[in-house]
Amino acid sequence: MGLTVTEARRRLTELIQRAVAGEEIVIGRYGGDQVVLIGSAKLANLQRRLAEMQPSDARTLAEEVGQVWERAVHVLESEEHAVSWLCQPNSALQGRTPRDVAATDTEVVLRVLGRLEHGVF
Repeated sequence: MGLTVTEARRRLTELIQRAVAGEEIVIGRYGGDQVVLIGSAKLANLQRRLAEMQPSDARTLAEEVGQVWERAVHVLESEEHAVSWLCQPNSALQGRTPRDVAATDTEVVLRVLGRLEHGVF
């Protein structure tokens, strides 16, 4: 879910409850930086996973991110378009950028690229 800062202020209590329940809430300024509101349990899980990451896991993640890059260039037909798409907030990713999502879940980004490639939007 993506929201402006103004909207987030009005709905803060609700957003906190949703984040605690496991939802990622993206809050951003028009054309500017974004933050993601997540519950403490999800944060602890992410921190644990990072602490447990082995060099082979990091290598696998790098390979998966490489697949996202290659697929983006193929689908969008240029490196310039791929860079732009990867860095722009995407409604299919709840307002997050594909680059940020790919850091933790490359499959989601690859599915979005597949939908783009086949015109399913």
